Amino acid sequence: MTVWSPDGKKIAFDTDRDGNFEVYIMDADGSNQTNITKNPAQDGNPCWSPYGEKIVFESYRDGNFELYIMNVDGSNQMNLTKNRAEDGDPSWCCLVHGAEESTSEPEKPSSGGPAGVIFIATIVLTAIFLRKRKTQ
Repeated sequence: MTVWSPDGKKIAFDTDRDGNFEVYIMDADGSNQTNITKNPAQDGNPCWSPYGEKIVFESYRDGNFELYIMNVDGSNQMNLTKNRAEDGDPSWCCLVHGAEESTSEPEKPSSGGPAGVIFIATIVLTAIFLRKRKTQ
């Protein structure tokens, strides 16, 4: 999958050019291609956060597909779903301020984001849907 950053300056994509699928980012002109997951397991399906500071992706590093989140430079990779079900197809959405839990970035109204909105990954809904589908 190939996805543009929210500001249009970067592109995240997955490729198996290193022998297994990894998540890369590059400048919009194709330069500075960088492997940001650097893991021997299969990583892919990246999705930018609304302000372009995080990338959520799926990985097989735990023996089944799980959803991970990381900074755009590849640092702070963290498993978000941690279960035996297959989790995948991450995306982002918004909720009204006051949501109790969030894997989001802080609100940035000065960058054009709507006031009073926090962005979060819809990973929980995806994980629940996939678990239910697998058990049916």
